[in-house]
Amino acid sequence: MKYKYKKLVAGLLTWMLALGMLAGCGPAAGAETSEASETSVSSAVESTAMEEPFGEASATDEPLQEQSTVDDSVGIMADSLLQGDPDATEPEAGDDYAGLTPFEDVSEDAYYYESVLWAYDSGITAGASETSFAPDSVCTRAQVVTFLYRVAGRPEVEETELPFTDLQGLNEEMVEAVRWAYSEGITTGTGDGAFSPSDEVTRLQVVTFLWRLAGSPAPEGTAEAFADTDADAVLWAVENGITSGSGDGMFKPGDPCTRAQVVTFLYRYAIETGLEINLDAYAVSVEENGQEDLVALTVGTAYLAETTQEELDAACTEKGYLSAELNNDGTATLVMKQSTYDQLIATLRSNIDRSLDLVPGSEDYPEVTTVYANDDYTIFTMQFTGSTAEEADALDVTEFFLYGEIYAQYTGAEAPDVLVIIANDETGEILREARKSNS
Repeated sequence: MKYKYKKLVAGLLTWMLALGMLAGCGPAAGAETSEASETSVSSAVESTAMEEPFGEASATDEPLQEQSTVDDSVGIMADSLLQGDPDATEPEAGDDYAGLTPFEDVSEDAYYYESVLWAYDSGITAGASETSFAPDSVCTRAQVVTFLYRVAGRPEVEETELPFTDLQGLNEEMVEAVRWAYSEGITTGTGDGAFSPSDEVTRLQVVTFLWRLAGSPAPEGTAEAFADTDADAVLWAVENGITSGSGDGMFKPGDPCTRAQVVTFLYRYAIETGLEINLDAYAVSVEENGQEDLVALTVGTAYLAETTQEELDAACTEKGYLSAELNNDGTATLVMKQSTYDQLIATLRSNIDRSLDLVPGSEDYPEVTTVYANDDYTIFTMQFTGSTAEEADALDVTEFFLYGEIYAQYTGAEAPDVLVIIANDETGEILREARKSNS
């Protein structure tokens, strides 16, 4: 695992802390209009203009060497947290994400499966319809810029006069996305006063947009150029795990980029480069409500997206909360019976335990044989087949720090010190003690 703290936050906290509390609300649903609005521009015309410095562009990245970097344990955590069912049965192998999207055309063994989950859960896309993601449909330039705008958190944009004369027919959000991308230097259009919103976007264009969003960093020189392009944007993308090309030493910069490919690029960008996350927006606090057997749970703005009071009212009815109110600071306070809160905590505990069960032998922890935790998830013990401190140091423990901190937030405890102990599974020799202090 290559995660740093903020990288895990992007995928892990949004899934875990949603916890099914706001059914039909939050980033996984209700935050965005469906892509019916995105496709208000006409679909695919012939692939033409590219971003100036580079000729044509495109985006695909099937399984190849790259795999989605969210650990399986995160997936099973997401499964029942989003469903909010403390009695969910243990999943069979391969069912880690079963039922997390409504899309009938996204199979669990597709290379883009986790990318679609992330994009849907994060409000980047709501699909082509209520039940379809249309993974093989080609994205337009306007759609990709809109996705990028959402990835960036829909930042406010100063009134900037746009030089483009072909934005008629785009909805308000898409125009604002183009304005943001232009003002940030992410796009300069396709020339002659055109943005070409309906043109098919290409692999190189998508990678170039991401590269510019990252600040146009110079490649470090660790990636070899492809036979068909040596663009800095592409080399940077390879170095950061966003793409490995299309095989046979080719990148195919001019190929059209499908929806599946676009969200895969965006997902890898979010995980590998690390988005700047406002951690305060993910804060959760618990307190007594002044009445016996009542609990008030205040959730941060990150879980609410553009949730309305009406949607909160609907969540009250569905989830059995006594009240749910939007606060002036953008947070929301949910008041519930102690029994409902206890069920919420039971769901959280169940899923942390299920996540830990998935660690041994997983892709990121092939040598780990056992992981277990104490009752409040402040001490984790990991046994593995390695016999040296160097091997123990190579194991990423960030995920376990997060479990401890998240559990403390939901139970109203002070931010804990979390300890991860790594030992040889035969001798019991402790080879590493990793500690995260929050005191």
